[in-house]
Amino acid sequence: MAIKDRFERLEPERTGDAAQARSGGQPERFQGPEPEPALRVLDLDEGQSFVRCARCRHDHHATTVRCTNCGADLITRAQRAFNEALWKQRREESAVEEGEVEKARRARAQADRDDADAMRLRATLERDVASHRRGPESWEDVQSRWVVDAATRAGRAIGGWLRRVLSRSRR
Repeated sequence: MAIKDRFERLEPERTGDAAQARSGGQPERFQGPEPEPALRVLDLDEGQSFVRCARCRHDHHATTVRCTNCGADLITRAQRAFNEALWKQRREESAVEEGEVEKARRARAQADRDDADAMRLRATLERDVASHRRGPESWEDVQSRWVVDAATRAGRAIGGWLRRVLSRSRR
């Protein structure tokens, strides 16, 4: 026996409005008046994320009405004019900074291109020098290199022998 069958035996089937609300209550009672409009985020398109008090220069949240430091009213015309001038100055400084950053970016890109060109030129020159050095050697060059190598080996052997002899004589 399924669970559904068990409960259907206990409760008779309902029709109409009672079928929608098993408790017998009206569901409309939960639908109160029109819902309030959704909360809006403070529009900070101008970048004014805080308000600065004109009297004490203390910073506050953008929606603050009174200065928590000196108690001045932050919504007066003079206060608004002060903050508008402050934010205008900040926007101008930001524009100048962005211009300087862009100029530095372009200079960096040009320096990177110049550096890459110099590295390519250096690699080309090193390749040319290496190919020139590997050019055909004359028999005289090979013989002189052998002589120098042999003399170097002999000098090292004689130097080692002298060190051993001198170290024995000091004992």
